[in-house]
Amino acid sequence: MNSTDESKKLALRNPPIIGYLHHAHKLSIASVIEGFDTWLLNYFIQLKCHTDLSTNRHRQLDFYHDSHNPDNLLQIDAFDGLLWIDFFAGKELVQHYKDGMVDFLIDQLNMNKYVEFTVDEFFIPGTSFYKKFTMGHQILVHGYDLNKKTFNIATFIQEQFTIDAEISFHELLEAFQNAPWFFCFLIRIPDEPIKPVMDITKICNTIENYLAGRRSANDESRQGQDTSVYGIRIYECVTAYVDCLINRKTHYDVRPLHLLWEHKKLMKMRIEAMEAADLLNPEQGVTVRYTEVESLVRISRALLMKYQITKGINLLDKIKVNLKKTLELETELLTEVLDMIKRSR
Repeated sequence: MNSTDESKKLALRNPPIIGYLHHAHKLSIASVIEGFDTWLLNYFIQLKCHTDLSTNRHRQLDFYHDSHNPDNLLQIDAFDGLLWIDFFAGKELVQHYKDGMVDFLIDQLNMNKYVEFTVDEFFIPGTSFYKKFTMGHQILVHGYDLNKKTFNIATFIQEQFTIDAEISFHELLEAFQNAPWFFCFLIRIPDEPIKPVMDITKICNTIENYLAGRRSANDESRQGQDTSVYGIRIYECVTAYVDCLINRKTHYDVRPLHLLWEHKKLMKMRIEAMEAADLLNPEQGVTVRYTEVESLVRISRALLMKYQITKGINLLDKIKVNLKKTLELETELLTEVLDMIKRSR
């Protein structure tokens, strides 16, 4: 944390997940905590999407775990004591401050609280919607400078996620006042954060659920009412999305493949950590072979981005082939991972 009488900046680091701001913001805060990488291994294993992912661009593929439900982004993530998070809805929160939102933000930052809230990106310079369209989206404020009259924010600028953009007090106030809806998270790092440990039982149980395409082994009573798709069953929905692109029944959206790529990067990191902890035998080469899984999805993401430029249907056909290979190889490798861990315990 950098602080003077005239300025203050709370620490952030580039997060491991940037596909959605509701992950990127909180993880950029949590990343500064000792042991964060270990904590991360216990989560962000399961995936979820809706059956109409292929044609409904408001429905997205996302991570799913016991402290994050992508169908309720206002649900406060537990974060297991890694972060303390308070949620507020409604702008009444800032009305008793003399200078409104600017004073409120400075006051919260002085109490070492990060502030994530919704704004209209029409008024945020550098965003894709600046001076073009109204777009309600979150930003994270983590610092201020009274001399420059600016806030430090984390958001997407020039289509790249940045943790250190600057915005004037005036610009942020306009974006806040014109937000089509409003909610606010106040986030603080505890004075004594938990000391994360790798929870191999939790990891294995979640991987089992992922491979079984179910939300949870203990959730059978509610699954009949749940029309969502979990785990490896999401490949059906992502492939169906590519089919709809081929048949011009939906439009370009890189997010499903980007999120899938982030999932593979994290899973590879998890496997590497299990090898380092002697839970897996490095001589079996699981990490090396899982690199191919990550590569297939990364290449598919690049092919989709190229399709947006060239409109070449052959690129989409290659993505479908890659998704099929990814499903087969990932299922084989994660099954092998579970078998090796069971034998080692």
